[in-house]
Amino acid sequence: MNDGTTRGTDGRRWARYTVFALMSLFLLLGSALVLGETFADPGGWAAVVVAAAWVVPAAALSVFALLRPASAERVLPIVTLAVAALVVVESLTGLVPQDEVGPVATVAAFATSIPLAFLGLHRPGRAGLLLLVTGMALAIGALGGAPRASATVVAAPLLLFGLLFLATEPPTRRSGGVAQLPDGGGPPGLEPRHRHPER
Repeated sequence: MNDGTTRGTDGRRWARYTVFALMSLFLLLGSALVLGETFADPGGWAAVVVAAAWVVPAAALSVFALLRPASAERVLPIVTLAVAALVVVESLTGLVPQDEVGPVATVAAFATSIPLAFLGLHRPGRAGLLLLVTGMALAIGALGGAPRASATVVAAPLLLFGLLFLATEPPTRRSGGVAQLPDGGGPPGLEPRHRHPER
C-alpha cells in the first residue's frame, strides 16, 4: 500500500470514529432524556418494564453489530425496515394512543439507531443507508401525524449521521480481480488484514 492510499484509509477511519463518537453523544443524551421521562411517568415497576423493552434489545443488537458485523448487516436491515414500517403505519392510523403510552414508534426508531451506530464502525455504508431509512420514516411520520417535536428531534440527527457515515465508506479496491475493502478495525496506520468471515 502506498503512502497516499494509507493516508486516505487512515483519514476515513478517523472520520468514521469521529462520526461514531458524535452519534454516541447524541444517543447518550437521548437515552437519558427518554429514561428520565419514563421513570417520571409512569414510574415504578411499569417504568422498568417499559425501559427494558427497548434498552435490552438495543444493547443486545449493539453487541451483535460490534462483534459480528457481517451477520449484523444482514439482520439489522430487517429490523430497520420493520421499525420504519411501524413508524409510518402508526403515524397514518394512530394505532398507539400517544397521550396514554407516549411516542412508542419514535422511541423504537431511536432504539434501532443505537446498534446502527456500532455497525457504522465496521460497515459505514450500510449503517448510513439504514440511518437514512430510519430518519426518513420519522420525517414522514411527523408529517403524517406522529408527535411532530419528538419525531423531528430524532429524525434530523439520524439523517445527518447517516450522510456522514456514508461519506466515510472506504472505496472498493480490486486486487487480482477480487474486490477488497480496507480493514475496518485496528488503529490507523496498520496494514489491512485479510478479512475474517465475520469481519
